[in-house]
Amino acid sequence: MKIRSFDALSSFYDIFMDVFRGRIPGKIISYLRPRKGDVVLDIGGGTGYNAGRIRGACRRVIVLDISPRMLDRARQYGDLDLVLGDARMLPFKNRSFDVVMAVDSLHHVRDYPGVLKEAKRTGRNKFFVAEFFGRNLMGKLFTGLERSFLPVDYRRPDEFCLEASRQGIAGDYEYISSFEYFFLGKMLTIPEAREGAL
Repeated sequence: MKIRSFDALSSFYDIFMDVFRGRIPGKIISYLRPRKGDVVLDIGGGTGYNAGRIRGACRRVIVLDISPRMLDRARQYGDLDLVLGDARMLPFKNRSFDVVMAVDSLHHVRDYPGVLKEAKRTGRNKFFVAEFFGRNLMGKLFTGLERSFLPVDYRRPDEFCLEASRQGIAGDYEYISSFEYFFLGKMLTIPEAREGAL
């Protein structure tokens, strides 16, 4: 049986994160290297688990999620701004954020072009993504388990890079485990995007 909403997972999501994903926020900080003055948008940030742990490395973090119950849990981190919304129609002005990030969330939205377009529109500088794609037995077991319970659409990292490039975000990926890769991209200006197309 598929779980249709993360509302159903909100009460134990952070316990899962502590056990299986506890090192991820530290890896994000070392990979992303946010600046103290950065304003960060966390797309699909849920309970604020990652945002709450990187908050000290930047000026402000806004968590956007489509699940009201997940955002209710995020209130435990009193200094996060919480916004109920859809990643495919971000309720923010153009170029509002120094950094846009999406950690383990895009495969649940399943509209990669739509989310990337909105990330490009609202971001000024960096775009960081952590995503799953099983490339060996352990990775296939992990992604297969998630696929059993949740509607997902995984993309190979090379496919993801190509789609990001189409939307004006140039970057590359690196596997950090058997089933997860990090992508770090730069929002291209129109002249830069044209140069890349030549």
